[in-house]
Amino acid sequence: MDHKAPGGVGSLDELGGLNSLGGSIALRNLEFLQPAPEKFHLREKPRLRSLVLQWSRGQQVDKSERDESILWDNLWPHPNLTSLRIDSCMSRSPPSWLSSIKNVVELELGRCGKWKYLPPLGELSSLRRLTLKALDTLVFVQEISDQEQSSTERPFFPSLEVLKLLDCLNLKSWWGRRQQGGADQDHWQYDSHSTFPKLSVVEISFCYELNSLPLFPQIKTLSIFSGVCVKLLEQQVMALPSYLSEEAVSADNPFSKLEHLELDDVVDLQDSMLETLLPLLGNLRSMRLSHCHNLRSLSHGMQYLSSLSSLKVEECDELDLSSNDNEHGSQWHSLSKLRDLRILLLPKLVALPEGIQHVITLQSLKLIRCENLTSLPEWIGNFSSLQELDVSYSSTLTCLPNGMRRLNSLKKLTIVGCPVLQEGCQRENGADWEKIAHLPCSIRSTY
Repeated sequence: MDHKAPGGVGSLDELGGLNSLGGSIALRNLEFLQPAPEKFHLREKPRLRSLVLQWSRGQQVDKSERDESILWDNLWPHPNLTSLRIDSCMSRSPPSWLSSIKNVVELELGRCGKWKYLPPLGELSSLRRLTLKALDTLVFVQEISDQEQSSTERPFFPSLEVLKLLDCLNLKSWWGRRQQGGADQDHWQYDSHSTFPKLSVVEISFCYELNSLPLFPQIKTLSIFSGVCVKLLEQQVMALPSYLSEEAVSADNPFSKLEHLELDDVVDLQDSMLETLLPLLGNLRSMRLSHCHNLRSLSHGMQYLSSLSSLKVEECDELDLSSNDNEHGSQWHSLSKLRDLRILLLPKLVALPEGIQHVITLQSLKLIRCENLTSLPEWIGNFSSLQELDVSYSSTLTCLPNGMRRLNSLKKLTIVGCPVLQEGCQRENGADWEKIAHLPCSIRSTY
């Protein structure tokens, strides 16, 4: 429903008598809403479950603090609400009633560029999914009060399961304190002493200043993208120093339940961080490393990833997969459950690391845009379970090994953008045709 916008379909006054209204409602073009004291358009609607409050960006006129307060009262929902999204509001601050909707399960606050502070969201005992998106001036999420400094017994997001922090460019930490007449202070030490008891999914992107978060020992999926500093990972790992010894790599470590990890364009991620982190990831099932331009090797910590089934390594300019490889292939030998290996745009990949030959559980191998890959090994024939092989846009690859003849389980062979290799694989006449004649092939110039 639009609020008396040009070409709109109605106004909030029309909701006044509809107190049996239930389900979901979206109120858009709220920049046209005028403050109406003592009018609570939504407060008397106990059956309403989902609410979207949306303003149009670039069309909002500054209002006085009093008018903003009245407008928020006009939009105050019934406490039975379970889902709320506030989008593109340019008020000075969020509604004070945010922390009073105790039944809310899902909360998304997005593109509210003037909000420097938030109400105490930790008091929302039913909240399971929280998304903070493009809150450009937000420095910290939760304010430290004197009472919280002296007490650690207060509930801390007891039900939160999914947390997304997206495009919050100035967010530094979870805890902070407002300063009178000066810069706000972030308190990273409080992050290290706080714990999300149920948080299992965390996604963070474009939060360039973020250095710390409360601990999340129940984490199962962690995705860190686009310019987030490695200090955030360091803080999580180093918060409990005893976990860094080999003896302590057990079910009690801070990442013992982590199953899916994505690190994409993490600033300053280096080998030493992986050396510390990977031994803690014994239950990890999938890992994607992308645009980590300071990473030079995958480290010996790979040997601890005994549950890993999918590994994707993409666009890491300095990464040499063979740098820690040895004749025993110990770095790869422990990957007894690896099924899916994808390598994309790795300029230092000249040949597959010798240790990979021991990963005979592979079902899918994709080598894409590795311009310096000159050959495939004879031992590729050891991959008796391999069902898909994709070798694309690797122009320096000129021939296939005889081991291809032994890939009897292969269901799909894809060769794209490898001109010399494509010529050798021509049906009947190509030099490599006999090696792949028994395989279902897709050979072409482009995808």
